[in-house]
Amino acid sequence: MSARVLDLQRDLLDRQIVRSDGALLGKVDDLELTESEPGTLHVTALLVGPDPLSRRLGGWLGEWLRSTAHRLDSRPTPGLRRLDAALVVDVGSAVTVALPSEAEPVSALESWMCEHVVRRIPGSGHESE
Repeated sequence: MSARVLDLQRDLLDRQIVRSDGALLGKVDDLELTESEPGTLHVTALLVGPDPLSRRLGGWLGEWLRSTAHRLDSRPTPGLRRLDAALVVDVGSAVTVALPSEAEPVSALESWMCEHVVRRIPGSGHESE
């Protein structure tokens, strides 16, 4: 995707991330920024998962989210996926990324929440179009 000016909070944070084939991967929970020149920031990565989200939330809720994610996920950096900004194909109502079809949802916590909470909500089986 070519460089363009975005309102990061409005255009990226909390947007759904989808693969090019339409599969849902999670939401943009935080951003990695790099200063190329004084006063000029570039997004270098999308940070996805409970760890970056817990840092944004802060307080007891953020700590609860972080500790729960760590208990459910045995990876060395549980609850974090870093998606390089070069993978972004389009920014619209969702952020589309070019990832292989075997890429899975972000974390064990997200998978557990989908299975045990979201699927029990009436009408949750109907994806928006």
